[in-house]
Amino acid sequence: MNNQTKSALELAMQECTAEPVHQLGNNKQVKETPLKADALQNAIFNSANFSSIATDANGVIQIFNVGAENMLGYTAEEVMNKITPADISDPQEIIARANTLTDEFETPIAPGFEALVFKASRGIEDIYELTYIRKDGSRFPAVVSVTALRDAQDVIIGYLLIGTDNTARKLTEDKLRLSNIALKHISQGVIITTHDQNILWINAAFTSISGYSRAEILGRNCRFMNGPLTDPIVLTNIRQAIENKVPFSGELLNYRKDGTQFWNELTISPIFDVQGQLTHFISSMHDITERKQIEHTLRESEFLWKFAIEGSGDGVWDWNVQTHQAVYSRLWKEMLGYTENEILPTNQEWLGRIHPDDQLPVAEVLQAYLDGKTEIYVVEYRLRCKDGSYKWILARGMVVDYTEEGTPLRMIGTHTDISAIKKTQDSLQEKERMLSESQHIGHIGSWSLDLATGLLDIFPKYSHSVS
Repeated sequence: MNNQTKSALELAMQECTAEPVHQLGNNKQVKETPLKADALQNAIFNSANFSSIATDANGVIQIFNVGAENMLGYTAEEVMNKITPADISDPQEIIARANTLTDEFETPIAPGFEALVFKASRGIEDIYELTYIRKDGSRFPAVVSVTALRDAQDVIIGYLLIGTDNTARKLTEDKLRLSNIALKHISQGVIITTHDQNILWINAAFTSISGYSRAEILGRNCRFMNGPLTDPIVLTNIRQAIENKVPFSGELLNYRKDGTQFWNELTISPIFDVQGQLTHFISSMHDITERKQIEHTLRESEFLWKFAIEGSGDGVWDWNVQTHQAVYSRLWKEMLGYTENEILPTNQEWLGRIHPDDQLPVAEVLQAYLDGKTEIYVVEYRLRCKDGSYKWILARGMVVDYTEEGTPLRMIGTHTDISAIKKTQDSLQEKERMLSESQHIGHIGSWSLDLATGLLDIFPKYSHSVS
């Protein structure tokens, strides 16, 4: 370090560490214990938290502290009296800075060390961002403060560049920038409000969904989109969630600026500061009007389908194969002697009523259908009624929805009471048995003649009697 630069640095430190004077009663001045200038200088230049680079008037590095060594990977011996700070800075950024300063001050500024210290040389406070290049070629963003060092005659004899590694802040800024871009461009409407629900920020999707402009929305309370048919119960739930500072998620009927209704899938999340104090709410809204219309159409179609089936006297069941939840129609329940509220919406209500002798055959038929081994699900079995008796049921069903993996998700079907048919079949079988027994006892045979084909069937007993 040349003597001029050293003297200027010492003078700057002395100015920073001048002994303070306190005024006491009766104008007695008492000096505080002075800090030694050299101790403060050592503390600054030996700090590892920031880089201190001092140059002479030409920009050649004279001081390169421990913090600079740690940040840039050079030792002081490798740079002192050899290079300028411009040699360890991004050259493209220096060119850009020189061009900007040239335009600003309307004077040619060379893209080198001059561009780094031009403002400071004019006595203008200068703090800027710059990319430093380490010895290994890697880069990092830094915030640099530049001060001109002057002698007693106010002549510049050097410059002091204090730098801090700005990597962490840059990463945070990049994340915030990307988050802001994402919030602006996602299809869901996003709102940020104060803790008392006044809107501070909205994205473009929100204006598109609501029909209001930013100017018409900012500063307003979120309630402005509610209308006559907005569910008061949902509004109460929202208010309670906000008062209790907890998240909310639900569906709400809102109104656009033109008065048209839309269904809003709304989520509200409270935001807290580091002390745990509520500061904001962030809400997202998704226009699900089309989905709600489809659901309404499906419900109407399902109602008509069930109405048509129940009109024929059949009971209807709807089974979620994955969750084992089930919905049973009114006739399904009445068929077994139950009222509307006596059957729970679970598959066990059906399984638990199957006759013990029929449980295994029914399970085998059902599993074969679910496994794709049979094309249809049709089975006859007995179901226990409320009074303990059993009814014969003809069950038919089909899978109507599958999971993404292709496994059955939802199955619907019907129950037909075939007890009367079964009783008739049993009666016919009994009569056939009695006829056969009578023929056996009386040694009576029988025969039948198909008049259309001329075929004659002779039953064993008759053939024996005519033999």
